[in-house]
Amino acid sequence: MHVHTMEEAVRCFKRWATGSKEWDAVIPPEQRKRLLVAINTLKKDDVLGCYCGPDAPCHGRVIVELWKALR
Repeated sequence: MHVHTMEEAVRCFKRWATGSKEWDAVIPPEQRKRLLVAINTLKKDDVLGCYCGPDAPCHGRVIVELWKALR
């Protein structure tokens, strides 16, 4: 699967990370599980570095959303 814009990349990342089955043929589900385990180990005071602007699409913001959902 190919993406052409950062917006599309972040949308696809969010769908994949939240369990969309459309990605299982591209990225093994075990990799999603590893990502969620890693996100769950983050602490409230941990800092994620990012170069995205405040209004730009951002994988980091998706990670923060997932972290909050796991709490």
